[in-house]
Amino acid sequence: MKQQHQKLFTERIKVIVEAQKYLKQQRQLNENTIKNFWVGYCDPNGFIYMPSSFPLTDLHLNDMFKNRVLFPICDLYGNIIGVSGRLLNDGDPKYYNTEYDKAKHLYGFNVTLPICFEERKVYIVEGNIDVLSVYQRGIKNVVGMLGSNLTVVQLCLLSRFVDKVVFVPDGDIAGEKFLNRTKKLIEKYNSFGLQYFSIKLPNGYDPDKFLIERGKDSFVQLEQPLILSLSEQLESI
Repeated sequence: MKQQHQKLFTERIKVIVEAQKYLKQQRQLNENTIKNFWVGYCDPNGFIYMPSSFPLTDLHLNDMFKNRVLFPICDLYGNIIGVSGRLLNDGDPKYYNTEYDKAKHLYGFNVTLPICFEERKVYIVEGNIDVLSVYQRGIKNVVGMLGSNLTVVQLCLLSRFVDKVVFVPDGDIAGEKFLNRTKKLIEKYNSFGLQYFSIKLPNGYDPDKFLIERGKDSFVQLEQPLILSLSEQLESI
């Protein structure tokens, strides 16, 4: 029995070290950012570690969440509606999620809403880690996508609190396709009364990588008005 407890303790210490290495060394996130967004992890035995700031609530996760960094998904009021788990080692799927309505929510909005409202502006990035990275590097009015498409419900939600929206897709083909789909959505529903901008990152970059390598000033300098229609393209020439 003693040997079994020792093995369990050793495995838990190992996953803590691995999770801390991933978050703090590889992703360069500090303790405050991790606590603000309630980032935790689940060890190979299913034991869940969450920061002290996490509300007293039970998380019931299946075996697919073992050995994953945990990103709680919240509604606008901070109620936990789901969890996204990122595998710490190689394997598939890299990300695994509980079931929740991705079309109605935005990652991190419960944390960043006050500054988004104050600035009347929001940056939209693709991934959870990108939200944390952008937030930590001084751009705190940021939210993340919870799926591959922006929805009418999400834009309506944003229009209650901001006037300007800045899209920051990854610098790859998938990022370009996301921006094109988003343009069509905005045109179809007459823009929701919002002003739109975008940041075009170099090929192979996401916001996290760009900010780590080039910094905040270089990031915001890439911001440009989002051109929606052909007539707007001609006017910009």
